[in-house]
Amino acid sequence: MTAPMDDESLPEQVPMELSIPVSMAEVGDKAKRLKFVADKDQRKAIAKRLDLLSLDRFEGQLQIRPWRRAGLVLQGHIIADLSQACVVSLEPVADHLDVSFTTHFLPQDMIDELEKKMMEEGEIFIDAENDDPIDPIIQGSVNVGESSVQQLALAVNPYPRKPDVDFTPPESAAAPKENPFAVLEKLKKPD
Repeated sequence: MTAPMDDESLPEQVPMELSIPVSMAEVGDKAKRLKFVADKDQRKAIAKRLDLLSLDRFEGQLQIRPWRRAGLVLQGHIIADLSQACVVSLEPVADHLDVSFTTHFLPQDMIDELEKKMMEEGEIFIDAENDDPIDPIIQGSVNVGESSVQQLALAVNPYPRKPDVDFTPPESAAAPKENPFAVLEKLKKPD
């Protein structure tokens, strides 16, 4: 459950590698389209955050529009070329990601109200349009750059593996040389 926040109790600002803030006023009652291409320094910082060997390309096309009178919905398409360490050989594994996503935002007080209602009435709020929890609108704006980086993090392969690499466990881990119960068997007296 998300803790209630007001402007005075905002969480510490975490440095964002790709900051693209969009205010509710900028969106108004129509959709706003945005494009971004992360520069070299931004890609390097994102690669460090996501534990990638490199992030050679990260760009996106975004559309943000009003949702539920007080909220926003972000629809995006991101493309990334990256390299990760193989989980078996630690050699670089190149990957190309082409991901579409949707993220919903509401003011924090509305999120708190929904959660409170669920707790009191024992009802579960299900949004058929949304797989993920609703993100908060903080001080009247959302950061679509940070949302894009989070979607990239979700799309990255958690266990990258080079195609021709097989894992063979070391001999010592393959099987114990002596069964630990064999010692007990020796102590057993014959009948």
